[in-house]
Amino acid sequence: MRFQGARFGLRLPSLPGWTDLVRARGEDVLLMGLDPLPNDADGAQVDSHLDRSLTTGRLLFGLARTA
Repeated sequence: MRFQGARFGLRLPSLPGWTDLVRARGEDVLLMGLDPLPNDADGAQVDSHLDRSLTTGRLLFGLARTA
């Protein structure tokens, strides 16, 4: 991932299915939460995390495009 105007990019872990989808479609929506979320979080914890992150401005939205 590279932000417009940034000198360096950022490598993010991804699943092959998502990578294949982005490659096939050419773009996809990306959400990035700035606060940690446990890997074993259940659906209710994810919902709460997203609500809190959105309210506090700690959830970023973007469009991922293949280069």
